[in-house]
Amino acid sequence: MDSSRHNYFNRQFHIESMRLLLKDHWTDEQYELNADFMEEKYSHLKVGDNVIHIHHITQLLSQEDLIEIKNELTHLNYQLSSWDDNGIAKASLDSLLSDICLSLNNPTVKVILIGLGTNALWDCIKKISYAIWINIGKKTSVKIDSNSIVTEAKPSFSLSFNIEDRAQIDFKTDNLTEENFNDSFNKIPECIVNNEHTSSSKHNIAIYNLDNKKWEFVDVTPDFLKKASSNLIRTLPLDEYLKEKKQN
Repeated sequence: MDSSRHNYFNRQFHIESMRLLLKDHWTDEQYELNADFMEEKYSHLKVGDNVIHIHHITQLLSQEDLIEIKNELTHLNYQLSSWDDNGIAKASLDSLLSDICLSLNNPTVKVILIGLGTNALWDCIKKISYAIWINIGKKTSVKIDSNSIVTEAKPSFSLSFNIEDRAQIDFKTDNLTEENFNDSFNKIPECIVNNEHTSSSKHNIAIYNLDNKKWEFVDVTPDFLKKASSNLIRTLPLDEYLKEKKQN
């Protein structure tokens, strides 16, 4: 059974990461309470070789959307496990993930790579990814940092591959278009097979280069994280933010 970041919660690593990024902005008690909260959420996630996880934000991805995704996966004997990030304060480490992230564990990745070229599962993942990407492209989210600075942004989506030894690659779709979406996704398994992501880092972000039509990889190293903003960030759908603002 694969123990990816989505069904395994490393409490010590979580607290240490928050301390690094927040520079002890919180008290010890706040770090512990935050870890309690996150650990509780992790405990409700499904586990298993045939489980595919999705991080999402309410209203960016509705219950109807989740049911449709679940049904698509059920036809292939896969289960969907979902995690709602709506309004949760996250440090930069977590904010490197997209607003919606479809995550494939190591056994699932192996199935895709073994059947490369004639793989119903990979075709299904591409279909789901495209539907999510098209859907959220019509919506707006709001990011609120610890200084109460509000920024409107287009929701983002990434497809995450968890490979052996817990190496993780997040293929981000921020700059893709309808014209190159399918072509870029068709190149993802080949990137992994050819070890194009190889690095000393356990976490890589992949961004599609529109000029050379190749995926390029960025290592998420401690130095990279230190340069990132130390603000806490909450992400909300625009309409929910407006409702919250009106109530306050």
